[in-house]
Amino acid sequence: MGVLFGLAGRPLLAQTFPTPTPDAEGNIYVEVQVNDSMWSIAARAGITLQTLFDLNGLTENSIVKPGDRLLIGRVEPLPTDTPEPTATPTLGPPTPTRTPLPLPETAVCLSAFDDLNRDGAQEAGEPLRGAVAFTIFTEQAVVANYITTGVSEPHCLNLEPGTYRITRSIGRGETLTNDGDVAVLLQLGNVINLTFGSYSGATVGETAVPGTATPAALNQPPPVVAEAQATPTPSAVAVQSPAGPNLLVWGVLVLTAVLLSGGAIFAIRARRQ
Repeated sequence: MGVLFGLAGRPLLAQTFPTPTPDAEGNIYVEVQVNDSMWSIAARAGITLQTLFDLNGLTENSIVKPGDRLLIGRVEPLPTDTPEPTATPTLGPPTPTRTPLPLPETAVCLSAFDDLNRDGAQEAGEPLRGAVAFTIFTEQAVVANYITTGVSEPHCLNLEPGTYRITRSIGRGETLTNDGDVAVLLQLGNVINLTFGSYSGATVGETAVPGTATPAALNQPPPVVAEAQATPTPSAVAVQSPAGPNLLVWGVLVLTAVLLSGGAIFAIRARRQ
């Protein structure tokens, strides 16, 4: 509260003024009230009029009006309370979870091949065979089917552990060189590779040899040789090979002898008749 005194030391007017409070920078301001003057503001602040002028950059001719703010002093700003940092709890490492290991693969891998040397085992140079149908079954039901492509084999089929029978198809004119119907006992983690060999054509020993006479041909009478047929002479044939014996020459000689003997036999039979 501020009180103004006259020259005689008596109070002229009792008036309540707000108590100035330093701001955050330590500056103390007052607001000019109605009927205020420079000297009354300086008196209330307890400073000289010149000090008031100097603090606000004013002179004796400066005019202030109600509502203006005048600086009347400076003090050290009050320290602000700096809150201590709140400790953030550090999360511990995540609880490790146990990842189950994958089960081992249990499978049967199938392939078919052309067994060129017919020994039942696939060797280098023996190609895969396509269009071979495999059937895998148990005592209860068929569990899988597969037809070979001749390119992507061996083809593996994942199966449950157990006992299986595996059969393969046989094409027309195809002969197997190993068993086409097998049984396997598949245990957990087993991978069984099965290769099935075969070849196309007749069985060994049944192929006809060119030039071999059949039994029907042996019962036929020998061909009749016409007498008018020209027969090369031995001398004319011998000229073709002056450099020693030749198989062609010998063959011609033997043929000539056979023809001559056949003609003689034919003539003798004709005379007897």
